[in-house]
Amino acid sequence: MSFYNHLKKETQKHITKLYPEIKNPASFVEIQISNPQYGDYTILSSMKLAKHLKEDPIKIANKLAQSFKDDDFSVQVANPGFINISLKEHALQNILQNFTIEPYLNSSNSKTILIEYVSANPTGPLHIGHARWAAFGDSLTRILKDYGFNVQTEFYVNNYGNQMELFTLSIIARMREILKQDYDFPEGGYQGEYVVDIAKKILNKYPFLSKDDQNLHFELIKEEALNIALGEQKETLKNFGVIFDSFFFESSLHQENKINKIIELLISKNQTYKKDGALWLKTSNYFDSEDRVLIRENGLPTYFAADIAYHYEKFKRNFDIYINIWGTDHHGYIPRLKSALKALDLPEEKLVVLLGQLVNLYKNKNLIRMSKRTGNMITLKELLEDVGHDILRFYLTSRSLNSTIDFHIEKAKEVTMDNPLYYIQYACARISSIRRNIDEEIPANLNEYSKYIKTAEEYEIIKKIDNFDFFREKAVRDYEPYYLVNYMLDLARLFHIYYQKNRIINQDKSIQWSRLFLILKVHNILSRGLSYLNIIPMEKM
Repeated sequence: MSFYNHLKKETQKHITKLYPEIKNPASFVEIQISNPQYGDYTILSSMKLAKHLKEDPIKIANKLAQSFKDDDFSVQVANPGFINISLKEHALQNILQNFTIEPYLNSSNSKTILIEYVSANPTGPLHIGHARWAAFGDSLTRILKDYGFNVQTEFYVNNYGNQMELFTLSIIARMREILKQDYDFPEGGYQGEYVVDIAKKILNKYPFLSKDDQNLHFELIKEEALNIALGEQKETLKNFGVIFDSFFFESSLHQENKINKIIELLISKNQTYKKDGALWLKTSNYFDSEDRVLIRENGLPTYFAADIAYHYEKFKRNFDIYINIWGTDHHGYIPRLKSALKALDLPEEKLVVLLGQLVNLYKNKNLIRMSKRTGNMITLKELLEDVGHDILRFYLTSRSLNSTIDFHIEKAKEVTMDNPLYYIQYACARISSIRRNIDEEIPANLNEYSKYIKTAEEYEIIKKIDNFDFFREKAVRDYEPYYLVNYMLDLARLFHIYYQKNRIINQDKSIQWSRLFLILKVHNILSRGLSYLNIIPMEKM
């Protein structure tokens, strides 16, 4: 266990003892990494307790501080109610010796989570935007699982409606072009070369389509096009290290009459009304700025109606948290969806929508304008072949989801210490090389040599090691994997500085084994951090 997690548990224990009337003491535990001039950790619980108890935070802080009786650290209270914790040198040696990475939650307090992400239209190959959601969603899933949550992932397949009709018409047009038959390309149709490839595959599989009127086999062609496009998306995602637990098809909502059923349910709850020949949902009664159409004047349901039905089916699966990862252009869609859930008497607070900014792709310093409809795009498959899995996974998770990413292909492939992934991997490779170059047998009781760790640089590394659980918790709380990417860079920086100043392989074996023990801990943490990105640490560079 880290000292950080130990301090959390001790703080909660003292809150429980001092204020037994508080029903959920864990919610009042808040600890931050301190500014070095004040200590190593700062407990902020007094301010949270003060609001709840209507007491002076400095008074609460003093009570809490007096509860800590530990020789491993000193405690100092500061206005307006901070409790600063400063670790002693012998405690740092113990921290290194006892540090392990383990789930924070256990089966009794874990929660179930369903994450839906990527959910690209099955009308062509994936691109850099889909890659960001894939990298982010998969890394978030890995972190949440590692923390102790029970997580499942889902891809929502939008295989119904006008886009699939247009996609099929585009393929039929390309079939007729291949067969040198007269054709009219549909207005706004899909023009990429991949459409021609799909048309060829379907013609090869069904030779009779070369003679028959292809429009007579529209549904067959649509189904085959879906299977090919979705199959290629799955294969690309697999090569990107992303595998989903389930795929939910929008068409099933129509085939199983679930959209009509959900509309009937909303009508029975008096949540709808008719106006101008359409059926409207009273979303403005809840979180939305206006009411929304469920059934158009022509009698067809809107995409919103299908989305309500999908989320109703989601909530029937009884997860504790439902996470959707969407593009920022869907910001206005959140209030109407949460309103619909509220109208169905579902706990809308269980739905968490994460909005992500776009990715700008640059090649030779030029911004690439991409469009699936026009066929002007660099696919994720092509990017994987060009820059590789590891580089893409790292860069697309290295920034907050709220930040736009400018991905420069040539810069990302640079093999220099200015490349952040190379910087982390070089630390891993250096540590692996040191271990290989030690001729003698490494002691089984390597942890006992931690008592020989004495320098300020070593203490700084130990403190950074202990910070791992803080940043993992922050990534979990805010649903932001990039906190751990930045943490890995900081830890790698401290290692590189230490490596330049200190010989690990040393004539003094006590020093050698203590330093090896320290850097192997660094390697373990960097390896765990890279595993969240589905990146394997390099043994050699």
